[in-house]
Amino acid sequence: MRSRRDFLSGTGLALVSTVSAACLPVLTRYSAQRIEPLLFCACTNAVAALSMLPLVCRQGSLALLTARPYRFRLVIFSLLGAVGTSLALIFGLRRVSAISGVLLLQVEPIYSLVLAGVLLGEVPTPIQAVATLIILGAIAVVFGAGALTFNRGALALLGVPLMWQCSHVVALKLMPPLTPAQMTAARYGYGALVFGFLLAVAGAPDWRQLGQPDLILPVVATAVIPYALGALAWYGAISRLSLSWTTALCVPGVPILSVSFAILFLGERAKEQELVGLVLAVAGVVALILGGNPDRATAQNLELPVPPGL
Repeated sequence: MRSRRDFLSGTGLALVSTVSAACLPVLTRYSAQRIEPLLFCACTNAVAALSMLPLVCRQGSLALLTARPYRFRLVIFSLLGAVGTSLALIFGLRRVSAISGVLLLQVEPIYSLVLAGVLLGEVPTPIQAVATLIILGAIAVVFGAGALTFNRGALALLGVPLMWQCSHVVALKLMPPLTPAQMTAARYGYGALVFGFLLAVAGAPDWRQLGQPDLILPVVATAVIPYALGALAWYGAISRLSLSWTTALCVPGVPILSVSFAILFLGERAKEQELVGLVLAVAGVVALILGGNPDRATAQNLELPVPPGL
């Protein structure tokens, strides 16, 4: 283990990320039924990027986000972690309830385990292999009982964790020298530029929607809580702990909180099969935690040169 301080701070940041992430399916589901998808994606990415600017400027490192050694990788990172996921989430949650969406997102630790093993050299333990089968079985139970229909929305949501995890792998190769604040600003800053271009191509959206408090508030809340705060805490956590272990630590709390939020704020009700699936999925993820190693392997870090004068 690298140090007790890294472990404690990384765990604390992971818990902050958990609470933030639990808000994402509920806020997105609410907005998906009321706001034009591209407008929602563009505004949330732009607000998230702007909220990070004071911190990045205070660090005196804004120019690094467009520096040649990092620019291409940051664009790829944003396309995976912001553009692709934002579109898939709002597309999927227009067709799938927040509770069902939460269940589908539980495949993230599996993607994390595979990517961490293939690309970062983190070897899964027998316990983690069994836990993976439990998580897949939980989703199969819900599909088999007919509580969740396999449609394009569900398929899109299954792709979200894979894009998240691919973007995390890119992020790990850039931290250090880039900081969690820089990574968060780049993720949503480049995402805002891409969505701005897509809006220009698609035609003028109905900007009047943003003048309604019940619509602008969830946009700002999504941008600040799960996007900016959640991403900042997440990158802080995985810069201190292993990717697969941090993912496994965060994921169990997300479905419990998300389902609670969906019931409280959206009036949704979980079906019996969905609850069974969620319980099994959480049990599988807990097994991943117990079978994993919290240390972040130093081989994950790629030292990249800092451009002269920056």
